[in-house]
Amino acid sequence: MWAHLPDWLVDDGLLEEPRVGQLLEGVGLRAECARLRSAGGPAVLAPIAGPTHHPAPPYAVTGSVTWSAEPASLLVDAEDLQVLVEPCAAREVTLAPSGARGLERFLPEFWMPDLGTWVRADCTLAVVPEVEWVALGFPDARSDWTIARTRPLTAHDTAVCPGYLVDLVHPA
Repeated sequence: MWAHLPDWLVDDGLLEEPRVGQLLEGVGLRAECARLRSAGGPAVLAPIAGPTHHPAPPYAVTGSVTWSAEPASLLVDAEDLQVLVEPCAAREVTLAPSGARGLERFLPEFWMPDLGTWVRADCTLAVVPEVEWVALGFPDARSDWTIARTRPLTAHDTAVCPGYLVDLVHPA
């Protein structure tokens, strides 16, 4: 499955520049969701057709919600992986208690289903590093992945979404 690996992970030294055969240890996957709706089984991650908000190919993540946190974070159990599902867009908000301005993930149509609800998220996938997973208190759904292929991004792609595209598989 193809996922976006943000360039700041490499620039900040959290991960090496991606290469075929590289093992990524203890990373999670974020489904940057453009659409979330009710669904039935089976649990699956499947490629879908259609435009996306960045160069990564779109997927449908279908599974059961196993965790949620306001304002817009879900953990979905989809086949043999757990994926953090969040909106693909963000809005500016005032952060408490400091009053500083910041960003939170937001889509008007994104809703917070009850635990156990089956959902389908139309999304693109992105690598979430261990540091973010721990700092934001997500349940531990991280895994090890091997990079099977990389795809270079065009100059236009990197202006929209800097980083790398990596094809991830579970290690053999």
